[in-house]
Amino acid sequence: MNLLDRLLLTIYTLAIAFLSLLILLVPFNTWAYHQINHFIKLYYSNWQNILIPFFFLVVSLRLLFSGIRIKKSNRASGIVRHTEYGELKVSLYAIEEMAKKSARTIPAFREIRANAEMEQDGLIIHIAAMPLNDTNIPESTVLLQERIKNHIEEHTGIDVKQVKVSIDDIADYKKSRVK
Repeated sequence: MNLLDRLLLTIYTLAIAFLSLLILLVPFNTWAYHQINHFIKLYYSNWQNILIPFFFLVVSLRLLFSGIRIKKSNRASGIVRHTEYGELKVSLYAIEEMAKKSARTIPAFREIRANAEMEQDGLIIHIAAMPLNDTNIPESTVLLQERIKNHIEEHTGIDVKQVKVSIDDIADYKKSRVK
């Protein structure tokens, strides 16, 4: 939801809340009844008042369709290679899973998440990893990048431009005790 939709939703919600409050007061307060009745009489005789309901209709439809709109994920799309026998399509999801599998072979990392994206000049793989607390991070990260790059290139034939690694946290390595 973009900024315009949020602003429209805020204005729309405040207007509906105010209108609901007035309607709730009608059975208990004659002032609210007379105000609404007076507004309806003024509204009935002026054709320019169609702008307010038209605005609410447009905002309602926009918010409805922005909530229903399905964003096409490019996870299902992939990288297409042509061979002498036909076409080979490797999805980005498959590349992410291959990157995670090759990264799990390095015992220095505990939790690994991968995200692949295809740019114009090559494939970029983003890795979010949690190394163990006694890990030499620079050496392990270089090994991780090298292993993922080689694994993807060897098994898919797709050139990997970069493997970007981000370390967000350190994992605690606790051996489970046997009682």
